[in-house]
Amino acid sequence: MNILWLHDNINDHKEIDKQCKNFEKPIISFTDAESCISFLTISDQQNNIRPSILVVLNRTARQIVPEIHSYTALLFIIIFCTKNDNKIKWASKYKKVKLRYT
Repeated sequence: MNILWLHDNINDHKEIDKQCKNFEKPIISFTDAESCISFLTISDQQNNIRPSILVVLNRTARQIVPEIHSYTALLFIIIFCTKNDNKIKWASKYKKVKLRYT
């Protein structure tokens, strides 16, 4: 299984990065959405690629989840939110999305 970590600036999210490093599997890190989407697209097209879990921040997730949520190679998506507010309601229609507040 692949664990994907999509973030825009690792220096802004050191605590989340620290939590991600606690996973037993190696993390594949992306700093731009296009690279992450390309990786998932290739994974989805090639059945021999391992399935993936995506860890992403809410502001980035809003941009890419509508495009990638149906990919079979993507098992689920963990969204980190900095505030517990109504901004994450958009994600409720995507069954692969799991939410986490920080």
